Amino acid sequence: PTGILLEEALVYHERAGPAATVDGAKDLSNLGNVHKALHRDAEARTAFERAIALLERAPAADPSDVKSG
Repeated sequence: PTGILLEEALVYHERAGPAATVDGAKDLSNLGNVHKALHRDAEARTAFERAIALLERAPAADPSDVKSG
């Protein structure tokens, strides 16, 4: 059941656009962990690779969004 919910969250993030990229990567990483725990190594690797690809495409943080000390 957890994997199904994560897959549904991924669909949401894919539709939400670039703003949800990091959240989508987190969901993919979580899905990878679920697959790994179930000894589905190939599926885990695919999920982790998709997470990395999303993070590589993620928009850079706007420096004005970062609060100083």
